[in-house]
Amino acid sequence: MLCVSSSLFAWNANGHVVISQLAFQQLKPKTQQWILSILGSDMNLERASIWMDQVKGVRQMHRWHYVNLPYGDKRYFPKLDSINGLVAIEYSRQILANKDSDQTDKRLALLVLIHVIEDIHQPMHAISWYSRSFPYGDKGGNAWRMRYGNLHSFWDSAGGWLKGFTWNQKSRVAKKLEELRGEHCDWQHIKLDPKLWVAQSHQLAIKYAYFPPRQKYKFLKYTKITQKVAKLQIRMAACHLTAMLNTLETRGGGV
Repeated sequence: MLCVSSSLFAWNANGHVVISQLAFQQLKPKTQQWILSILGSDMNLERASIWMDQVKGVRQMHRWHYVNLPYGDKRYFPKLDSINGLVAIEYSRQILANKDSDQTDKRLALLVLIHVIEDIHQPMHAISWYSRSFPYGDKGGNAWRMRYGNLHSFWDSAGGWLKGFTWNQKSRVAKKLEELRGEHCDWQHIKLDPKLWVAQSHQLAIKYAYFPPRQKYKFLKYTKITQKVAKLQIRMAACHLTAMLNTLETRGGGV
């Protein structure tokens, strides 16, 4: 049913690998073992984090990458899609928390959970702009054309911070991780509420993503802000993923 696709939907592959690596470093050793046992010998953490961006053929899964909360002209607002990232996270969470879940189901659930939690922290994965120009929404900025690419892809690359290397260049990934060093994730005190995480991403998109200026000097400032916000969201995604996985390992029985 599944085949490889070259298209990417969210944080570019570099972003997903950086987040998953940062989260893995903060996991309990027992949780690390649990994750690796579910993934199996043919799937490492890096590939696990980008797996959902490399498969196509399951149309429903495409809609799991985002929660397009509406913004703009309310006259054009649609009903919230019943198939979205929040549904995917809850589906995966229930399977992983169930000690009796089939191992194959657990593997798929883990692949989905890792990727989608990372996705919903990309602000453009929590919004769609509706207006006279975009009566059906701008699809998270994918339809919002910029000089180079579109608004969505600009934020996928963290304003260019995630460009210039590939996800399997370990030394370059390690350098990005060093740039993100900060306070250790206090995962035990994090509220595991993906709806809240999506709402926060939505507000960041409203405050910082719309509307990119065209003037060069103003756009350079916009780029710096994008990079700053994206780095904060990458750290937050890693911390939330850490909290979710550590909690699920305890409930799911571990290895």
